Amino acid sequence: MRFAFVAIMAIWLALAFVWTGAAQDAVPFGVAGRLLHDHPEDVYVAKDAGSAHAVRPRFKQASCVYYDTQQECDETVVAFVSAPIALPLVVPLGWLDHHMSIAMRLIGAAAFVGAMAIAWRRLAGIHPRAPAALVATAALLTPLVSFTIAIGQNAPLLFLAAMIPIADCSRGWKRWAAAALVVVTAAFKVWPALVVGVLVAGRRKKLLAAIGWIVVGLTALTALLAPAWIVRSFLEANATTSHHTAELWNNGSLDAALFRLSVPVQLVGALAWLIRAVVAPLLVRVYRVAPHDARWSFGWLAALLFFPQVWGHYLFVGVAAAAVAVAARPQGGSRIWVLPAAAAIAGFAGWLSTIGAPIVQCAAVIALLGLVSWTLATGATEEEPELVADLVLADA
Repeated sequence: MRFAFVAIMAIWLALAFVWTGAAQDAVPFGVAGRLLHDHPEDVYVAKDAGSAHAVRPRFKQASCVYYDTQQECDETVVAFVSAPIALPLVVPLGWLDHHMSIAMRLIGAAAFVGAMAIAWRRLAGIHPRAPAALVATAALLTPLVSFTIAIGQNAPLLFLAAMIPIADCSRGWKRWAAAALVVVTAAFKVWPALVVGVLVAGRRKKLLAAIGWIVVGLTALTALLAPAWIVRSFLEANATTSHHTAELWNNGSLDAALFRLSVPVQLVGALAWLIRAVVAPLLVRVYRVAPHDARWSFGWLAALLFFPQVWGHYLFVGVAAAAVAVAARPQGGSRIWVLPAAAAIAGFAGWLSTIGAPIVQCAAVIALLGLVSWTLATGATEEEPELVADLVLADA
């Protein structure tokens, strides 16, 4: 089984070279990196844009350089929507020019393989059938992994970041690496910054301190590279591109699912928050009974129910949460089936997201939450204190 697992991981890495052409989700990063020095006013969309596809003329012109045809550019061009502290990270991507796509694909493939390697190291020995379950998990995820790598998404960082509670990196430089991963992921995706609240609630002072210092460093670099008003541009761009997210064809959020169920658009937001208010106490209960460091991955998954924009590649977070839950509540390894079950849900719904299916994506988030919640809320054992001490977020 080890050979089969390594073979699949090799295929994942090879996918970075198999796919050619512009990596459409990576293009905005290269363009932002190229425009920042001379045209910072064109990095973010105008405050009245109304859509992430209504980019400024100079941004579109710079984007089209990466595509083979004007039509391809017109159909896929999208804005840069990451936080300003991500700007120092994308400047080198601008230097890479057309090699930027392969660089982002390699980063994504490496993150995927790293996350699965962590899962194998921690879970392969907990049950005789665990290696087969991990191979099945990798196989079930491969179609969605291939698509995510092809478009140059940075979502693989979500998968890796959500997996760190079962990694051996609670000391020294490894803690700093984990902190850097969290900061970079939050800078690119924004919403993961909310999950840092789990660290605050758990008083993970050393990891929080490392995160704080990295944020300070990135903020200082941003101040050197970009004008102060870039923060206002980001906030205005974020506000204008968030107006009609429920109507996006590939958005799998609760809001989007309600919209597709023919709920009047003026009632979507209120009904979505009513549902969240009903579900929140149940999630809080699971959070409280879960081992302290397993709350980290559970928080990443639960956040998807509250965020208004959920893309199919975000569902990898559910697989990571399942892996951490199995590590936290192994029941002699008998719960290893939870991992391929989560992969089947995430892989199927995530792949369907390439053609839309917002209701299926939202249902997948709910199913993953139910699966992980059941795993965490049942089967506590006397071994739990030792297990928690072995997780990465515990300050040592």
